Amino acid sequence: MMQSPSAFSSSAGSSGADARSDRIGDWLSAADREPPHILHGDTLVSVIDRFQANPDLRLLPVLDAAGRPCGAIFERDMRRLLLNPYGHALLRNPAYGGDLRSHIRDCPKADVAQSIGAALEQYRVGRGTEGMMILQGHRLFGVLTNRRLALLAGEWEGHRARHRVARADQIEAAAERFEREVAALGQMMDKLSSMLENDAAQVAERSTQVSTRAAAVATAAVQTSTHMEEIAGRGRELADALDSIAARTDEAREAGNEAVALVTAGSARTADLRVSAASIESVIDLIGEISRQVNLLALNATIEAARAGDAGRGFAVVAGEIKQLSHQTAIAANRIRAYVDEIGNAVDEVSCGHARVETAIARIASNSAEIQGAVALQRSATQLIAFNAAQTHDASRATGVDADAINGIAQSAAERAEAMLGIAKRVFDGARQLAAESSHFVEQIRAA
Repeated sequence: MMQSPSAFSSSAGSSGADARSDRIGDWLSAADREPPHILHGDTLVSVIDRFQANPDLRLLPVLDAAGRPCGAIFERDMRRLLLNPYGHALLRNPAYGGDLRSHIRDCPKADVAQSIGAALEQYRVGRGTEGMMILQGHRLFGVLTNRRLALLAGEWEGHRARHRVARADQIEAAAERFEREVAALGQMMDKLSSMLENDAAQVAERSTQVSTRAAAVATAAVQTSTHMEEIAGRGRELADALDSIAARTDEAREAGNEAVALVTAGSARTADLRVSAASIESVIDLIGEISRQVNLLALNATIEAARAGDAGRGFAVVAGEIKQLSHQTAIAANRIRAYVDEIGNAVDEVSCGHARVETAIARIASNSAEIQGAVALQRSATQLIAFNAAQTHDASRATGVDADAINGIAQSAAERAEAMLGIAKRVFDGARQLAAESSHFVEQIRAA
């Protein structure tokens, strides 16, 4: 694996190079950051006292009321003033010694965030001779004298030289690592190209198999679609037949209900007939009683006619006729009773038959309801089967389309596998060429 730039940085840091940046603020010493200064309202006497207290001082920054530098007073100007025969007299003059404006000179300035090269270039452009002020946010941060700037320039050049040497060592180490890693990469690319070639061949073979199987799936899907379409049609026909059965079952149930109503009415008429038969029997009993009474009267009349002799003979004939008529009436009444009994038995049989008919019709109605429920369930199931068959038909058609698409994709994959095989060969050739070019590149770096 090739190392990241962070690895190079860490190796450079371990070589002992100065870790300071090129910002000039990082190169100032503690003495540089605490320079003596004066305010704009101070006198020349206090300025001279500052220079006499610090013989190495070459410039003295002058700050305004806000603490911002407005220029500097240079030591050479003060020395020239003191060497003047009238210098001391001028210092004692308040009009001259109490105003610093005529002694303040421009001084080169640089920001603390500027690079050392930029600060030195700014010092050169500003024609600096004694030093320069370093600012931070328009406020005084430090002062570098001309001597300190020269030392700093030398130190900076040494730092850059050490940095270049460290970078050269770093480049040499990186070149060696690059050579090793390119060689490893070439070997790995050789292996990958071989693997890619084998995989491409396998993909081509599998794509051919997939294409063949996809064609078979497409054929099966077409057959399944045809069968499902036929099943859906038969299912719809069966659903229509079940609808017809349900309609006929409804008609049969309605006919059964009508038959139940008719049987119920017949049972009511049979009950009325039984009551009428009972009424006839009571009338027959009354007729029998009357016949017995008439027979008894005829017997009494015959007895009385016998007592009367010839005078009651005609009456005896009438009494005999009445007795005979009474006897015939009794016989007819008994016959009527027998007929009434037969009618009663027939009515009972009819009533029992009506009861059995009602039971049978009730069973028929119950069976019709069950048949209707079963038909409804079967109709729902048949409709669901027809719907699922239709969905399966559509799905089979879609499967056929997808299988055709898979077949096309498999053929395309086979073609691409062939292309991958060509790419693998080109990768193999490129890996060898890369190794050769990398070796040549490393040799050129080392030669440089």
